Amino acid sequence: MYSLLSKKWRNAETKMADLITQLAGSMFFVYLHALAFTLFFIFRPFDTVIFNILLSLEAVFLATFIMVAQNRQVEIEEARFREEEEEEEEEREQIEEEFEDIQEDFDSLRGDLDEMRGLLERLESHLAQRGNVSLNLSNASKKKTLPVRPEPEKEKVAV
Repeated sequence: MYSLLSKKWRNAETKMADLITQLAGSMFFVYLHALAFTLFFIFRPFDTVIFNILLSLEAVFLATFIMVAQNRQVEIEEARFREEEEEEEEEREQIEEEFEDIQEDFDSLRGDLDEMRGLLERLESHLAQRGNVSLNLSNASKKKTLPVRPEPEKEKVAV
C-alpha cells in the first residue's frame, strides 16, 4: 500500500516538475517575466530588496525543477538502455539457438550422405560382381565444364 501511494505521489511530482519546467522553458514565461518586471519598475508596489528576494526564490525553485526533469530524463534513458540490452541478449540467444539447430541439421545431413555413399558403394560392388558393370560413381561428383566459345571479332571500319 505504501509503495503504491509512494509511486503515485512520485508520478504526480514528476508530472508537476515536467509541466513547470516546460512552462519555464517557453517564450510565454519570458514574456510573462518581461511584463512583471516592467510593471514592477513602473508601479513599485514594494521595495526592490523584496523583489530581489522573490526573484532569487524563483530561481532556486526553477533550478530544482530543472534538476528533477533532468534526473527523470536520465532515468528514462537508463530504462531504454536496459531494455535495448535485454532485447539484444534475447536476439543473441535466439541466433545461437538457430545456429545450433542448423548445425544439428547439417550433422544429420552429413550422416545421411555418408550412409548413402556406403549404400552406393555396396550397390556398385554388388553390380560389379553380377555382371562386371561399373557405375563409376567417383566421377559423378565432379563438375563438367563446357568449353568456352570464342567471341566473333568485330569488323574494323577503315576511316
